[in-house]
Amino acid sequence: MVALRDIRRRLKSVQNTKKITYAMKLVSAAKLRRAQESVVNSRAYTAALQNVLAEVLAEGGDAKHPLLDESANVQRVLVVAVGGSRGLCGGYNSNIARRLSALSRELKQANPSVEIEFLPIGKKAVETCRKNNWTVMRLNDSAEGAARSSLDQLPEDANLWPFDDICFEIEQRYISGEIDKVVLVYTKFKSAISQVVTTETL
Repeated sequence: MVALRDIRRRLKSVQNTKKITYAMKLVSAAKLRRAQESVVNSRAYTAALQNVLAEVLAEGGDAKHPLLDESANVQRVLVVAVGGSRGLCGGYNSNIARRLSALSRELKQANPSVEIEFLPIGKKAVETCRKNNWTVMRLNDSAEGAARSSLDQLPEDANLWPFDDICFEIEQRYISGEIDKVVLVYTKFKSAISQVVTTETL
């Protein structure tokens, strides 16, 4: 028979756990609110930037730039995949993994000789590429950027991610003709319970 003292100890333990989980819930809610505000603010800026670019391109004229030259014969494709760094987030990472597999099949069906290279950003995206034995693009190693050649150990704050290095590397490889097409796969945030996997050709 369970002693009354054991029951009281168990009750106290459950109450303490309840307090801890409640505190964790408050911290998570605050983090989520900050992240949502950041997404909403950046989305307005991105939409305005895209509209300006679309208007400039629609005007035509003599505006030329190497990044706007599309290759007629696409033989080398770079897929930039932005995933999470942790699990336990529903279908967030598994949806990205499924989309990458489907995109790989689509590209191969369209052109069996196409070479596909992946640039995974985030631990789970890196794991997906390793598991499927996909070719992974490595950033150029330098004295400053040697530690950044692997993008599976990123800081919590996305503002500290090496976006400048990533974009510069992709830009140089596109202009030099090493890659013919760049496709971005990421999750577009709609709400806390709804995120849409999005594929964009840059």
